[in-house]
Amino acid sequence: VVRKIDSDGIITTIAGNGTLGYSGDGGPATEAQIGRGYAIDTDTEGDVYFMDGWPNHYIRRINVSSGIISTIYETDAGVGLTVDDNMNFYYTDMSGDVVYKIDSEGSSSVIAGDGNCGFDGDGGDASQSVICSPHDVDIDDDGNILISCDDTKSGEVATKMIEDIVAEP
Repeated sequence: VVRKIDSDGIITTIAGNGTLGYSGDGGPATEAQIGRGYAIDTDTEGDVYFMDGWPNHYIRRINVSSGIISTIYETDAGVGLTVDDNMNFYYTDMSGDVVYKIDSEGSSSVIAGDGNCGFDGDGGDASQSVICSPHDVDIDDDGNILISCDDTKSGEVATKMIEDIVAEP
């Protein structure tokens, strides 16, 4: 389910009826079946977009004015999600080791990752870089796209740091 906590600390379900599945487009979002909800974002109008993950793999929209849910895009295996002010959607595909952009016209393209899991490509074309299991994506105030990933290099650094801490008396 997708839930909202308002400024007074009150939690309310805004999508999903508690049953894992896929249904409800065109109807009340609270009556819809959804998969595992992963990432969530809002647009400039306040409408809510979320990654309706396993087993569905869709980007779905909740119109805040009407409470109606709709599916807007199918993804390969999306997890992370953000939408920019121009209604371009960016999502991470953990199993495919890539980040996609769906432009406002509905065209999809890979913007980061070459489909191989690893760590390579700093200073080069992001679409030719090697990333591993990108989890989330966001856009900063300057329009830079930020992604969080598993990668070999930071895994090695974290392991070394743990080894050093454990070895200290």
